[in-house]
Amino acid sequence: KSRQMLDSWRFDTAITEILNGEELIDRFCRQCCSIVFMDSGLFKIKTIIPSKMTPIAYIREGEHIISQKMEFTKTEDIYNSFVFNYKYDYPNKKYSGVIVRDRKNDQECRNSYAVNGFERSKSAIDFQDIISENTANMLADVYTSLYARRRVFLDCGLIYNQEVID
Repeated sequence: KSRQMLDSWRFDTAITEILNGEELIDRFCRQCCSIVFMDSGLFKIKTIIPSKMTPIAYIREGEHIISQKMEFTKTEDIYNSFVFNYKYDYPNKKYSGVIVRDRKNDQECRNSYAVNGFERSKSAIDFQDIISENTANMLADVYTSLYARRRVFLDCGLIYNQEVID
């Protein structure tokens, strides 16, 4: 499934320093919207792109939720101005590709500014292993959507029961 979600994404890398495997896998995962986890002694990678995900279960209040607390993202964690660096030039140790997203050129950032009433810049985000402008833009879309919106967090206790129908 991860391969299908990222089929058009392109990466290119050079390992020029000593890294342990966990650091390297984490670096790649951050650049392809994925998480890594252990399952039965094996490393597994799951891609998480909210706009491409479908729910696997529906939770109904009163039937599955026994306690709940809903919170929104804190305003200090909202950003609507971004610089994304990509196409790392290893010999010169600098990025030659830059994408800027802010309220002047991005609808998500304009919406965030209109709703929240402020413009806040996020520290530059580096895509060290991405050389493709298209791939860098797709990842910038995900990061912009993630950081520019207030998200709802649900902290709850759940009742789990699996119903089997013959």
